[in-house]
Amino acid sequence: MRYLLITFLFLVTPSASAQNGFLQIFVFEGGIEVTVEGRSPEMANMEGPLEFGLEPGSYRITARKSGYEDLIRIAEIERDKLTQVHVNLLSPRPQERQLPYDQFGGLMAKSGILRVRSAPTDAPVYVDGALKLFRTPMEVAGLAVGYYIVQVGGCEVSAPIREDVVTYVECQNGTNRVTFSGEPSQPLHIPDGAEVMYSPVEELSGKRRKGIELGMGLASVSASGEGETHTGPGMHATLGYGLSERYTVGLSAMAGRIPNSGTEDGYSTNSVIGLFGRMYFLRPQRTMRPFLTLGAGQSRYSTTLLGADFDATGLAGMLGLGLDWATSRSLGYYIEADFHRANFDTVEVAGIQASNLDLKLTYIVVAAGLRLRF
Repeated sequence: MRYLLITFLFLVTPSASAQNGFLQIFVFEGGIEVTVEGRSPEMANMEGPLEFGLEPGSYRITARKSGYEDLIRIAEIERDKLTQVHVNLLSPRPQERQLPYDQFGGLMAKSGILRVRSAPTDAPVYVDGALKLFRTPMEVAGLAVGYYIVQVGGCEVSAPIREDVVTYVECQNGTNRVTFSGEPSQPLHIPDGAEVMYSPVEELSGKRRKGIELGMGLASVSASGEGETHTGPGMHATLGYGLSERYTVGLSAMAGRIPNSGTEDGYSTNSVIGLFGRMYFLRPQRTMRPFLTLGAGQSRYSTTLLGADFDATGLAGMLGLGLDWATSRSLGYYIEADFHRANFDTVEVAGIQASNLDLKLTYIVVAAGLRLRF
């Protein structure tokens, strides 16, 4: 049908088509009546777009469906160019509105997935008026079945979430459309020489990228040993590599300046540098993901005693729990609590080394900072 229409426009009325532009109207579900200003109403369906040859100018497009408010769009038609309009109905019935997803909960019994992409990319996404997840392109799983108002890049869409279905919301320079997983793609057929006014979109994978990450933060370090506990400020850092969506390995370091009245300096410097492995508990589409960290490395204790430098070293094991809060695919925040158990067996005093030391310390490190992914 589309080939016949376009052939008619070009061959049967060549003088008129040379001055006409072209309009295609897509809908995301059936039963929608579409009226183009100056034309009779037509019933649209998902099998293919409605197509018109129109003189250049502005046209008012009205979409109607029983039980919904009318949707009105303005299309600018230019000579020998194809303009596409995607009708994503409409203001939903009030009883079908759902609350936003619970970012701390698991998948609900009846839930779907929302993917949002735009051209240009890196646009903020608002779901039911609240800023959610990442900038485009983005994905969120576990949305309760219902309708959500999605605002992105100058578009506002009423997006239906269906059970076990991926809902795609696309905004292309102010023009939007909604499609669903499992639907056949609709190839675009246009007349030769017509310029398509439609920008390409970066493909959304829905997965956090593998690669290098750098974490840096401030910490509170508590050291316990021989019946005493002291707490001081410290630093926390990690350099890791994502093996997969849920597993990261790398190097970690913490250092704290701990008050110690038994030393001449009044403090000791305590540090642990080693290897770590991190496991996330939730899928990468979540904004907030708890994680478990295991590690081991070398611990160091430095201070001044009786006018001499005192340096003790040993092995330390580490167990930690934390929470990642991603604000984009490359930037996030984290908070982490680590338990270190250090066993010091070697000491160097004034340059003289001995290996008969038996000093055990426990560190509790609470850190918060930024996580960068490359």
